Parts: sequence; structure tokens; C-alpha cells
Amino acid sequence: MPTLQTTKSDLKQQVTANIGKVLQELGQLIQPESSNFNSVLVMQTQFQRLQQEAREGRISREQHNVEYGDLTRRTLDLIDALEEKDISTPRLLQYDIYDRILIVTKSKARADYLGKFFPTDYFHSVEYNSSGQPLPAESANIYDIILYDNQKPDQQDDKNKLLLYYLNKTSPVVLYFGGFLQLLFNYPEKAYATNSVFSLHARIREMSDYLRYRRATEHNRDKQQGDG
Repeated sequence: MPTLQTTKSDLKQQVTANIGKVLQELGQLIQPESSNFNSVLVMQTQFQRLQQEAREGRISREQHNVEYGDLTRRTLDLIDALEEKDISTPRLLQYDIYDRILIVTKSKARADYLGKFFPTDYFHSVEYNSSGQPLPAESANIYDIILYDNQKPDQQDDKNKLLLYYLNKTSPVVLYFGGFLQLLFNYPEKAYATNSVFSLHARIREMSDYLRYRRATEHNRDKQQGDG
């Protein structure tokens, strides 16, 4: 589980790029009983007003910048002031990914690069394979998700042999990281794709949610069959 300090650091790093998203996250993270929850609601209202006034041309650029800067400062101050008692622990847990992930790359350098996007504070079971050889199915099947990194793209004579092995011979769902690949359309319930580090975590989260719901569905089905 990420510490409060880690979460605060992550939120502060996002403030400049997307303060609206940070305020939304804070509204979900902070317990309603906390006085800081009211502060977040006030700042969310101010942000929405600033956005609307800017769209409608009812505020000068100079005034907008002044108020936006003040809102940014107050947001950072609020994040700094957060304490454990302010935080909803179940919400904090939602940041974590506990699925077992195997990252398959074509070089150690790519494994090291992708490792930067999978901090152990959040991703609790990630392993890497850059051997270029397929894992035996019984070894691969202990994972929930295989992230297949297609950088550099497979040469034509490879015919995506390694990728097809994981798609056809193993049970984990596969997240393909690379350029457009037509063959993935043949695996609508097995493969997902992304070509950007900006969407990488979102795709992992979506696959994790899918797996959780699939397990629940299978559990309910097995229970109903047992009751029958």
C-alpha cells in the first residue's frame, strides 16, 4: 500500500498539469468528516467558476492568472497539511495493483525503462523477462496480466511468434504495448493495446478491474451450480 507521503507527493506533481483532476482525487480521498473536505469542495467550486468565466470571456487573462495561482497555492498547502486521520483508507487502497504482472521485453534496457512506470509502492507483484524466449506455459500461467513490449517492432520474418505464443498458449490476458497490430482484433477477450506511456496505467487498471469482475462472476456461477 502506498504511504500517505507517497500519495501526497504524486498529487503535488500533478497539480500544474491538471489541477481539476487533483481536486477531484482529493474529494474522493479525504473523509467527509474532515475539515479539509469542505476546503476541497470550496476549491472545486472556485475552479469550475474560473473555467466557466474563462470560456465565456467574463474574466481578464491577468485576473484569471492571479486567481488560478492562488488556487494552485491553496491546493498545494492543503495536500501538505493532510494527515492520516483525514484519509479514507479504502480509497487509498484503490491506488494499488495487486495483480501478478509479467513484463516481456526484448532487451534489458527496455525492462529498465518500463520499470520506471511500475513503482513497487503501487504495483506489488511485477516481474520482467527480456530473454526473448517464451516462458513455459505453467510458469506464465501464474500471472494475471502479461505486458508485451513490442519495441522495437518485430521484424517481418518473426511474424510475432513470441506474442502469439502468449496469446495462444497461456492463460493471462495480454496488454500489447506498441504500434497498431491488426492480429490483436482476433483476440477481443484476450488482448488489449496501448501505444503510449500516458495510457499505460489506465489500461492496466481497466484490465485489473475486468479480471476482478470476471473472478466474481465465475465465483457466483460456481456457487449457484453448487447450490443447485
